Amino acid sequence: MGLPIMTALFGIGIGLALVEMISHLVSTPNFATELASMIGIGVGIDYALFIVTRYRQGLQEGLAPEPAVVRAIDTSGRAVVFAGTTVMISVLGLYLMGIAFVQGLAVGTSLTVALVMLASITLLPRCSVSPGTNIDKLSVPGRRTRETHSRQSLWFRWSRIVQRRPWPAFLATLAILGVLAVPMFSLRQGFSDAGGNPTSDTTRRAYDHARPRVRARVQRAADPGRRGPRGHPPGGAERTGGGAPPHAGGRRGERAHLSARPEPRRSSRSSRRPHLKRSRPPTW
Repeated sequence: MGLPIMTALFGIGIGLALVEMISHLVSTPNFATELASMIGIGVGIDYALFIVTRYRQGLQEGLAPEPAVVRAIDTSGRAVVFAGTTVMISVLGLYLMGIAFVQGLAVGTSLTVALVMLASITLLPRCSVSPGTNIDKLSVPGRRTRETHSRQSLWFRWSRIVQRRPWPAFLATLAILGVLAVPMFSLRQGFSDAGGNPTSDTTRRAYDHARPRVRARVQRAADPGRRGPRGHPPGGAERTGGGAPPHAGGRRGERAHLSARPEPRRSSRSSRRPHLKRSRPPTW
């Protein structure tokens, strides 16, 4: 277990150094290092375990350390490279959001994943050959390492069932995933606001109190042709200062463009701040 953790930490250390360098070129949030560390430690240990498990299997079959490492890299190493490349492409998909600091976050995280992947297929094989057959010397006591025990496990039997009947397993899995994906069609995207806070929170009560007024003003701005009961725009729209008249570019109910400038308030003589006269200090 020490080899996968060491490999992951080695890749993360170099990755975080690159993230700090990239932050001088690309807008990067301050939590980029934490996110890169979490994803890097997860995929790093996972990738290293793939290779170490195949290496142990080769040793149990009687292979020497070097041929066992070659076979582990030739089999599990290919899967590690494919999985790491997929993760990098997925993280770089954050570029589609068009937000500057998110793009820097994507670059830093993908670089950390790349370095952890490279450490798993370069550093880990060299460190695995050094202990040789003693790689299981510090293993957990009572752990089953023989292949005969693994063939009797539940997961081994389940894998054989899936391999004998691939199409029923595929259709059943597809149906389950389709049912789980049904709520996605009613998903409402948007940014969170105070409306998601608990009702006992003061910010939530202020939000509920101001929401009807803000919505009414937005509706009046979107429908400037609507008049009040006396022929005047509702809400005192006549009292706004100089600006362009509202323009509705289409039919009723479409978007409208409202341009207004607040008129500077003229200060009256009574509201001006009185000048204070300095009084001479008393002479005694």
